[in-house]
Amino acid sequence: SALLENVSLYFESFSGELPKLTTRLKDHGRIEKREYRLLTDLSWLEEAEDWKGLRAVGIATAQVVRNGNVTTDTRYFISSITDMEKFAYAVRRHWSAENQLH
Repeated sequence: SALLENVSLYFESFSGELPKLTTRLKDHGRIEKREYRLLTDLSWLEEAEDWKGLRAVGIATAQVVRNGNVTTDTRYFISSITDMEKFAYAVRRHWSAENQLH
């Protein structure tokens, strides 16, 4: 979709300039590092007006090291949440619920 393409390209180009929140967890023989970035200035995003209540776009990257193997998972989000801590919490809950389904 155009929305996903525009958001991913933006983060690819400018994420280094955005504030980030990093969490680390060591549990059951694995090390997990998560990075969250949230962008609330959506003036560049043409599709923003198509999504009622859209106030931010975010990216969450999880890097997991288990038995010497590294996996990375990157996800993009549209959100009404504009606070980084609340965004990170919501993403963690989403991942947790998704993992419990598998």
